[in-house]
Amino acid sequence: MRRNVTIGIALAMAGCSGNDTTLPAGNLSDPVALALAPSPAGTRLFIAGSTGDDLRVFDTQAQLFLRGPNAISPLSLPVGFRPGLLAGGEVGGHGFVAVAGADESIVVVDAHALRVSPSAGAPCDGVTPQAACLPGSATGLVWAGSAGRLLAPLQSRSGGPATLATLTVTLVDGVPVVTLESLRTLPAGQPRGVATTADGGRVWVADRSAARVWEFTSGMASDAAPRELQTGGPVDDVVLSPAWTSETGVVHPAGELLLAILVDGRLQVIDPVTGAPPVDPYAPGQPLQPLSFGSPVRSLTFVPCAGGAGSCTTPLRFSTARLDATRGLGFVGLGDGTAVAIAPDPARPTVYRAVTRSVEPAQISAATYTEPDGAALTAPTIEGAAVNTGFTRSEEWRLTWGAPVPGLRGRAAVLSVDAQGVLLTDTVALPSDAVQSGDTVELMPLGASCPSLTAGRTLTTTGLSAGALRLTESPDALAGCLPVRVSYTVRAGLTAPWVVQGSATGYAGRAGMGADVTLAPEFSVAGNRIHYPDADATTGLLPAPGPALRFRVVGTGPYESGALISFSTSSGLVPFVVGTEGLASVGGGLGASVVATPERLYLGQVATTRVVQVKLESIGQAGGTIIYE
Repeated sequence: MRRNVTIGIALAMAGCSGNDTTLPAGNLSDPVALALAPSPAGTRLFIAGSTGDDLRVFDTQAQLFLRGPNAISPLSLPVGFRPGLLAGGEVGGHGFVAVAGADESIVVVDAHALRVSPSAGAPCDGVTPQAACLPGSATGLVWAGSAGRLLAPLQSRSGGPATLATLTVTLVDGVPVVTLESLRTLPAGQPRGVATTADGGRVWVADRSAARVWEFTSGMASDAAPRELQTGGPVDDVVLSPAWTSETGVVHPAGELLLAILVDGRLQVIDPVTGAPPVDPYAPGQPLQPLSFGSPVRSLTFVPCAGGAGSCTTPLRFSTARLDATRGLGFVGLGDGTAVAIAPDPARPTVYRAVTRSVEPAQISAATYTEPDGAALTAPTIEGAAVNTGFTRSEEWRLTWGAPVPGLRGRAAVLSVDAQGVLLTDTVALPSDAVQSGDTVELMPLGASCPSLTAGRTLTTTGLSAGALRLTESPDALAGCLPVRVSYTVRAGLTAPWVVQGSATGYAGRAGMGADVTLAPEFSVAGNRIHYPDADATTGLLPAPGPALRFRVVGTGPYESGALISFSTSSGLVPFVVGTEGLASVGGGLGASVVATPERLYLGQVATTRVVQVKLESIGQAGGTIIYE
């Protein structure tokens, strides 16, 4: 008979609110993957850590970690290798969790008996006798329906082609057995996550090397090329939209849309019918742009419907604020260790957006001006400021006079001469907007002796010539030196003297005096969305699109090098975020994986050794959030 390990409840850890409880006895280690699977005793949560060759198993109904077969480490369920991917599923009413790792192995765990599948073939390099051995390492893992099939993209470690493996899972004398059924060669690329319809008839594989997702359908010849769906960038994972029914009774089937997690951390909706992003209803003629959450998206899950898609109206409650319009509810796990609730727009179902607790107009603060030496000069001002709800992000902005241009500081290049004069050539061609005429270039020789550059020298550029910097210096002034390798730094000159940087955005361009600055392209109407605002309640019209931030600097100038203008922007959005409890005391989440039952969300925070359990109806209330360590 299996014994459970009872966990005593401790007081909330430092940094948590009084309504959060920490349960420290799970002995977790960097939970890199989570999976849920049914058992006769209730749903069980499987947790993969980054430092061992085992799993932890948590009974979500009894709220207990379960004992494994190891008497020395009683909470450990060994799988024979370091797990990195988990997928929960059901075969013939029996719950299983598939496990893959860095080596060429996949095992399956019986979710009730906690038995691990025996060998279905020869051991993989002698690593473990308990694995189905494969011609590559799994980069994704998904169950295909309830017939006991697993799909796994495989990346060969010996230089061979990537493949898509189909495996079958059967029960033999009550023990799960994994068998490799078939392999399909994938196109050249880097396969990652995989998704499939409930019947396994359509399969999508993410490609990390290109802006595409491969689509396979049942009945395709084994050597047939897959269809390619277009995305806004290379893809790490792909997830199917859930089944949900709108308030007017319109049924949206599961897999109506694909949601692609891009390598750059954005989330993009793809229409599998057209093979491209849907049209943006807020910007006619433009494709629907990826969502940006301020921290990169690492995972995505949708809350299952306890009573079927027609009754899926998952309630959310944060303290006393209750949100009922949460059909098709999902959560994105972010790089900062938190999770943000998302849902489809009821009126525009191709649009997914963050569930917000409140929405106010985006705002910009008054600017402050600072001189490096504290001199009382006539301060420049920010005028014509414009922000736009849905595009403007909350961040701090700094405009620095005469600052080094980010990315062009301390770089190596060759100083030479041609028929037109002195030329500074980098190892890469500089983009056309990298420098402006009148910028200064600080030079220091590298290696070779050059008397005229020994103590360093500052020259002026007239701009770019075929990707290289054209300098105003006479070749005679550098006689006997050219060509010579140098280290150079470009500082903003009087043409566009202000270097613009955002706390979240980083370098955002240059600003001249009196000229409008519109941050583009990622802040333009065709750029990243952080929210899609509602139509006007009276007119039913959508808000006019516009830039996320536009302004101009007005003043007399010139100002001292290092003079600083600072201001802040506010998105006006308060998204529904969970997992922040105690993060300050442990230094951040560093990525998060998410899974959900109809009532609870589980958030694995990498590098914090924590799994956060959130009761969706009781967030912020006593017992609503429990932290396991």
